[in-house]
Amino acid sequence: MKQFLAVVFWAVVSFSFTNSARAQFTANFQTNTISGVRSNWAGFGAYNVGSNTFLDTLIIQNGGALSNFDGIIGNLGSASNNTAIVTGTGSLWTNGDVLVVGSSAPGNNLVISNGGLVYCIGGTFMGYALAASSNNTVTVTGSGSVWTNIDLYVGYNGGHNRMTISNGGAVRDRTGFIGEGGASVSNVVIITDPGSFWSHDAPGGAGRGQIVLGDISVGNQLITSNGGAIYSSSLIFGNSTSSSSNSAIITGAGSVWNLGPVGGGSLEVGNGGQGSRLTISDGGAVHVTFGYIGFAGKNDMVTVTGTGAVWDDMLDLYIGNNGKTNALSIGPGGLVVATNAYVSYLAGSVGNHIDVEGGTMLVVSNATIGNAGCTSSGTITVDTGELLVTNAAGNATLEVLSGALTLNGGTTIVDRLVITNSCALFVHAGGTLIVGSYVFDTNKFRSTAVTPSSNDVLLTWMMGPGATNALQAAPGNPNGGYTTNAFIDIFVVTNNSAAGTVTNYLDVGAGTNKPARYYRVRLVP
Repeated sequence: MKQFLAVVFWAVVSFSFTNSARAQFTANFQTNTISGVRSNWAGFGAYNVGSNTFLDTLIIQNGGALSNFDGIIGNLGSASNNTAIVTGTGSLWTNGDVLVVGSSAPGNNLVISNGGLVYCIGGTFMGYALAASSNNTVTVTGSGSVWTNIDLYVGYNGGHNRMTISNGGAVRDRTGFIGEGGASVSNVVIITDPGSFWSHDAPGGAGRGQIVLGDISVGNQLITSNGGAIYSSSLIFGNSTSSSSNSAIITGAGSVWNLGPVGGGSLEVGNGGQGSRLTISDGGAVHVTFGYIGFAGKNDMVTVTGTGAVWDDMLDLYIGNNGKTNALSIGPGGLVVATNAYVSYLAGSVGNHIDVEGGTMLVVSNATIGNAGCTSSGTITVDTGELLVTNAAGNATLEVLSGALTLNGGTTIVDRLVITNSCALFVHAGGTLIVGSYVFDTNKFRSTAVTPSSNDVLLTWMMGPGATNALQAAPGNPNGGYTTNAFIDIFVVTNNSAAGTVTNYLDVGAGTNKPARYYRVRLVP
């Protein structure tokens, strides 16, 4: 990243905005039309569409072509509401170095439509240099309309800038930034309609490049809808500790992010920043090899919900790789698929969690909560829907190392459930649990048997050392339900000091032919 920024800095200081030629625009409200002919702007001066002027318009149409060194739409503070339009098959604007839409100026526009082409050998900057560079727009619309850059910045220390790709339009570059720099706030990219895409495979890149959503920047947004697509090697949200509240939505059937060339790609929701949000909904799909929620950030969240919403193809999924209070929520109709899943992976990662709330999570090899040293803590909670840790070989493993697996409802199917660590917790309050095999710590505080004997029930459990152990019961109803608020103590054991000590209690008259009592054992503080 440092090497890349050095290259960009060289390009930026080569600009000569204040002394560049005005390119025929010498007053407000002027229009320059290049129609069916070729125009070369000689020398190294910039072609300005509005330099300290406003409401100037450049139109390239009917196969017309303009070539120049730098192109600037709206140069300097009073240059507002200037517009360049490149429209029609074969119409072309070639920039030998950079293109800037709004250089310290607001409200300038570039429109590429109906097969028009714009090419930048260098980078492109929307909203360049100052917070005053705001509300600039680029629209790429219509089949065959293409904008090609090396590096693209939607908001380069400028805020509230917008790029829209629609109706089959395409943008190609090597690296794309949505919000770069401290003054770059609330910039937006929208990709919508079938055939519309943003691809990071422009010349000069090693395979696909990447998108950075919020680099030292706040409140930027990426929206992919109605069949729009992104093709990139990786996508990073919140790429610094000063980045926050950057968000993305991918929604609608056919809307897709394909991240990664052959060999892998990554999606990082929260790389040092906080409050990043990704919502995959209603037919939207994300395909990526490595997924991170809170790579080194906090309060980051991914929600997968709605019929056909998918996040899959993952080799590894991390919720809280080295971060805190990050979350994955899987709602009704949502599907998340990974080979391996890790919750609170590294030391110091706490409060990270997966919540299955009507959707399905499938892990085909291993799911791990926390770490063996008890220096991190996470949770997986199933309220409704399905948690599946299973494969054809029947050896997929869910291991709770530090933190908790909580089942309140839904269906959980696990080939192999392992809970042996002292700081691991398993709570089965409801739902269906199907397990191929268990591995529990033989000295761990747990129930060991519930044995009917005539009209009585014998309960046996491994006591927790150094604490008072209380056996509790709650009444059930004829349908098998109960409430956790109704448990009361029916037997108390005090002064236990040895690990692995077993005790029991005979609940006289508790044996019936219908669900009458539910039991649990707790440690009394």
